[in-house]
Amino acid sequence: DRRNIELAIAAFERALARDPGFALALAGLGEAYWRLYEVTKRHEWATKAEEIALEALEKGPAVAEVRITLGTIYLGRGKPELAEREFRRALELEPGNAAAYRGLAETYESGGDVAAAESTFLRAIAARPDDWEGHHELGLLFYRHGRFEEALARFRRVVEIIPANALEHSNIGGIYAFLGQPDSAIGAYEASIRLRPTAEAYSNLATLERSQARYEEAVANYTRALSL
Repeated sequence: DRRNIELAIAAFERALARDPGFALALAGLGEAYWRLYEVTKRHEWATKAEEIALEALEKGPAVAEVRITLGTIYLGRGKPELAEREFRRALELEPGNAAAYRGLAETYESGGDVAAAESTFLRAIAARPDDWEGHHELGLLFYRHGRFEEALARFRRVVEIIPANALEHSNIGGIYAFLGQPDSAIGAYEASIRLRPTAEAYSNLATLERSQARYEEAVANYTRALSL
């Protein structure tokens, strides 16, 4: 959510106004600008994110979060070798860091090594079993490679951990749609919308309703999607 990202940027900037050398705040600011790039696709935010992350590295080379932030940005900017280096250094600093394992797993997947990615996501989950992000990312890996039942199990685990996670309810709806279970898919999309109405959720729901010849409902939900 762009508004939340902007609030985060303002908070990190207030921290840095008090202590310009605070490496952890610099890392947070770099990540926030990277998230802003992901939302807006404006390349100046990606450039700014990397510049801030490199400044954080100068201030705190031994802070694992700094390495993870820089690795995330490198991976997103198409520099997987540099990303892998940073995630591995984060693990040297903090063995068992779940976020570093997740980043390393994403790097493996970007290089086509799905087996290594899966095993590394499992190491992230073992490090923090109740951290929803590990289950979420592993579910996405399964989804991207057509392993829908396994993806569904991971997304359900996320909802067990955080029942109010609107994104995961929507992901569950998508899996049910692929599995040919439209009623379950519609229920999951509706649950997502109750928690957080988004254009994507309304559009997905409308597309499913259209495939079921529920045209009036589909039109209404496409209209709601357009209004957002």
